[in-house]
Amino acid sequence: MLKIDEDMIVRCGQRFGHMHVYINEDADGNIRETISRCIKETTSIPYTLHYIKRTPKHYSLLIGDKVGTPPVCGTLGGFVRKIPHSIGTSTVESLQAIVSRHVAIHCNSTDNMMQIGEIIRGVIQLPHTDRVDVAAVYLKGFTKDYVNLKFKDPHGRLTTRCRYVYTNDTISKNIHRFRLVFLRGVTTELGHGELYNVTLEYANLQVPTLLLKSRLDKPDTPLCAPGDSGALVCSMDTDGVVWALAILVGEVLPSTEPKTFYAQMLQEGLIELGEKHDANYEFVG
Repeated sequence: MLKIDEDMIVRCGQRFGHMHVYINEDADGNIRETISRCIKETTSIPYTLHYIKRTPKHYSLLIGDKVGTPPVCGTLGGFVRKIPHSIGTSTVESLQAIVSRHVAIHCNSTDNMMQIGEIIRGVIQLPHTDRVDVAAVYLKGFTKDYVNLKFKDPHGRLTTRCRYVYTNDTISKNIHRFRLVFLRGVTTELGHGELYNVTLEYANLQVPTLLLKSRLDKPDTPLCAPGDSGALVCSMDTDGVVWALAILVGEVLPSTEPKTFYAQMLQEGLIELGEKHDANYEFVG
């Protein structure tokens, strides 16, 4: 029996007594001939070979998935589109995952790679300075069509894509609108918290920061825990629209009762990434 490289066959199926085999368009003539011979050896059903572009095999990445490997894990915050400024071959846009900088640093291996989800590995891109806790991970070959951009709402249901609040000024002037927030990290169950302050400075860092109170639905349960770093902090308005506000960093220390947590405005992190990598980073929602 002839052996076929499974990466060369994208999918196959039978319809009305006719077999359709979809082959990676990059397959050379020898591979195509081998596939035809294998089909003829195993069945007498008429068949047609189709040549298509193969997309990444594992594209079910979802906001809120695990990133990193034990013992250091975080949460996939969302996705951004990197649009380089420079002219040349590097001007190609790419899809990148947004994660916590401190998780990315602790996960960084000798090849500068980080695991996203269960199988995918991408190249870590750190921001211009260490004042923001946001990093990007380049997902080679991925576009927004290969990931799940739907977001789980406060009730755990997959909802429409979330929209992005660009400036801390918008949140400051509409804090009543965004007061109830939620996030879904890897470690803790989905829950509601309360946004009670927006500050331009926290821990001697000049970074717009959101301060979050603990869970409102279960006061004795923390809003988040280790492993949730990088989770997207969102709010849902009265029209049911989900808004992306910030990236979770962690608990405010020294610890208080009830616990308080802080998150940094996503916009600040994207600006820092752009300065380091000569590009614009646009939120994909």
